[in-house]
Amino acid sequence: PEEVVRHLKSIRINFLAIDFDLTMIEKHTGGKWTGDATKLHRHLRPFFAALVPHAISQGINIAIVTFSPQVKLIRDMLALAFPDIHSQIPIRGEDGTWQYNGGGSVEGKQKHMASAVEELTHSRGVKITRRSTLLIDDDAKNIKVALTNGVKAVLFQLKHGTGQPGLCAADMLELEQ
Repeated sequence: PEEVVRHLKSIRINFLAIDFDLTMIEKHTGGKWTGDATKLHRHLRPFFAALVPHAISQGINIAIVTFSPQVKLIRDMLALAFPDIHSQIPIRGEDGTWQYNGGGSVEGKQKHMASAVEELTHSRGVKITRRSTLLIDDDAKNIKVALTNGVKAVLFQLKHGTGQPGLCAADMLELEQ
């Protein structure tokens, strides 16, 4: 993740919006996970377990953007995975605790990202733009909407038949400013 973070900083990415189900974790909870955060934590992908703390240590902001309503569960899992930094990671899910009233697109994960950016801007005074944002998501529709709206995006996929992530450092290293 060090090389990835170095490259992201070189192309002026200062905000990673990461999908949860089938991206950060290897399960699709469907918003109906019945286990606890400890069991969910077992499904955290090693790539993200390493990327998130390194990115934050280098000044890249992180948010979780998900259609899951189980935000408390996700927050509890992040606390287990990243005990020293989880409070720095806004979560935007379908739990009714936030809203986006801006004039931008509300398709895909756009409103989730915009709301997280509003929080990070107000709480940390950072300047985050569409061009400084990268969405990582397993859903091609969300990727297409992001790209259409001027947001960089990387499709997270599993390598066919292996169960291993298809997203690797090389995919993110190919991003251009």
